[in-house]
Amino acid sequence: MYEMLKLRVQIPDIGKEYDVQCNEKAYVEDVIQDILDLICRKESLQVEKEEKLAVYSVQKGSFLKKSRTLEEHRVQSGENIMISVSYTHLTLPTKLEV
Repeated sequence: MYEMLKLRVQIPDIGKEYDVQCNEKAYVEDVIQDILDLICRKESLQVEKEEKLAVYSVQKGSFLKKSRTLEEHRVQSGENIMISVSYTHLTLPTKLEV
């Protein structure tokens, strides 16, 4: 059995915050992808250069390793995390891509 964690995701460079639920057994790399997919659909954006993105735990004061799960990092419901997305990583879709 696994727990769904409720997290507050901050994207400081675009000034947005989102409440999301994540499986505690999920790898950080997959969490990044799922959250960015959700945000991009909601905000009509696209992400470029995903390999350079990182997740930072505000409560822990450290970056989370992509190769570990949220459970391995001991992430708890209610924690705030930040994803290092900037406008250099985000683009608006062109008319051909819409």
